[in-house]
Amino acid sequence: MTLEWDGCLNGRDVGGLPTADGRRIRSSALLRSDSHTRLTADGIAAVRAAGISRILDLRWTHEIER
Repeated sequence: MTLEWDGCLNGRDVGGLPTADGRRIRSSALLRSDSHTRLTADGIAAVRAAGISRILDLRWTHEIER
């Protein structure tokens, strides 16, 4: 499911995808997205309304430095 976060170009709920043990990821339990640097005020409000509790930045150091 595509997430409607204004300013986020590629946000997705990966709920429903299979896990290694044959189960499925619970909907809204794992969200992935591109950089949040372009989020508008409405986009930030949408992220907060989604109840996000942790953000993991999986970029390489050289990507973060850019």
